[in-house]
Amino acid sequence: MKKVLFVALSFLLFAAPSFAEYTNYTVLNSTPGTVDLVLEGPFCEQHFLGEIQPSELRQDNVTRGICMLARIDGAIHMDNGVVVPLKYRSAGTTYGQFIVVAKQEDGKWNGKIMPFDDLDGFPDPRSNLNN
Repeated sequence: MKKVLFVALSFLLFAAPSFAEYTNYTVLNSTPGTVDLVLEGPFCEQHFLGEIQPSELRQDNVTRGICMLARIDGAIHMDNGVVVPLKYRSAGTTYGQFIVVAKQEDGKWNGKIMPFDDLDGFPDPRSNLNN
């Protein structure tokens, strides 16, 4: 019985992840500034997505494999020189698609990174540029 349990656990730990890769990181910048992000997880390679332009939907060209995302650090760079810090934290998530949002209140900008794992259902922001 112990041998069967050992074989089953070995399969789950070593074989299962080989067919369970997560989607590449994808970011939609819905802010008026340019976004730079560093995405990382424990025991995983850092991913850098830089100079994401306003209304741009950018997908990382490097696969993430079975990496659970734990943190995103970055910034929104506004045209007037204002830099808005960005931070996302998780104990470890499979989310791979994110939206960066920003708003200005009383002359001060605030930004946020929000998970959104259904960007396929999200309208292309460039379609609203001429409205």
